[in-house]
Amino acid sequence: MQVQAEANLSALIESTEDLIWSVDLDDRLVTFNGALQRHMEATFGIKPVVGMLPKELVPPERANLLPPLYERVRTEGAIRVEFSLADGRILDLALSPIFVDGAVSGVSVFGKDVTERKAAESALREADKKYRDIFDGALEGMFKPRRRVSLSPPIPRWQRCLATNRQPSSCPWFVTSPTMYGRVRMSASCTCGN
Repeated sequence: MQVQAEANLSALIESTEDLIWSVDLDDRLVTFNGALQRHMEATFGIKPVVGMLPKELVPPERANLLPPLYERVRTEGAIRVEFSLADGRILDLALSPIFVDGAVSGVSVFGKDVTERKAAESALREADKKYRDIFDGALEGMFKPRRRVSLSPPIPRWQRCLATNRQPSSCPWFVTSPTMYGRVRMSASCTCGN
């Protein structure tokens, strides 16, 4: 039963494209999956071997990036961080202490590639900013046609005008009826002083 469980766990770890590895208390590589091996060979031209230190796995300028994280996990417990790979991809790293007989014996690391998700989030933020800039600077009222006309949502200048003017229909910023195209052109200045 133990052999079958280990075989199942090994197959599970090997079936993912996530980078998975573990290190001991001296930061020596203990286990790793095929995805990590392929990444190391393609990026650095180095074939990882059990027992290697970070300085043997990566160039000197990258060798000191992970050991502080390993130490933090050994002293504080599990953490999640974003980590930039040398090839430009971004990993969401989940680092956890490994316990044997109640004592920390190493650190396990699961690295999920989130590069595409981060790019999509950035594109969404840019599109939202562009939309907000267009909407906030619009001189036309925007509304949804229905029985009663309403502004949705009002541009801040209209809010000030409506808040200070007892008879909003006297202000050119106030929309009382739509045109046949669903928009009403507003003047750039308001007669109520807002």
